[in-house]
Amino acid sequence: AKHYFGIDENGSATDWLEHIGDDGDLRSSILRMFAGDTDSPSNYADLVRVWNEERDEQLLLSVSAWTTPSGQRFAIVRSSNFVWSSRLDEIFSTAFDLTRAETDIIRLIVEGGSVQDVASTRKSNVATVRSQIKSIYSKTGTRNQTEFLRMTLGVATLGFRSEFDDADALKTQ
Repeated sequence: AKHYFGIDENGSATDWLEHIGDDGDLRSSILRMFAGDTDSPSNYADLVRVWNEERDEQLLLSVSAWTTPSGQRFAIVRSSNFVWSSRLDEIFSTAFDLTRAETDIIRLIVEGGSVQDVASTRKSNVATVRSQIKSIYSKTGTRNQTEFLRMTLGVATLGFRSEFDDADALKTQ
């Protein structure tokens, strides 16, 4: 929410509803959740498509209700879009002996950039970026973009501790 909508994680449902404006599906889902119009509010979930005009992209959101034992309700909104955490730079650098430039290229690709986009962003040429991508594949043990993206997203979802102990363990596997 903070990344895509600029809403603090401690924001209220009212903050959400004011911010999302006329997006009918998301608004309806949240209103239904908080109105109690579901058979089982603690297990209620919707998959909602919204358009982020500022980023010019579609978002898929999972909107679910969670009710505490005391009856307080919370909306849990998860996005299918991947947001690169700065912590991942250190994890990939440590686990695969990647350079800062290589981790930057991984981030740009995972965020949806083409080779041309990466070259433009890094003020480099396409041939250099392609060479760096080949080096990344070699260091990560992947052979193509599909394997690379699958491995990258898999590593990103493992939930490493901040001390990066697991990144060192991954390097030995």
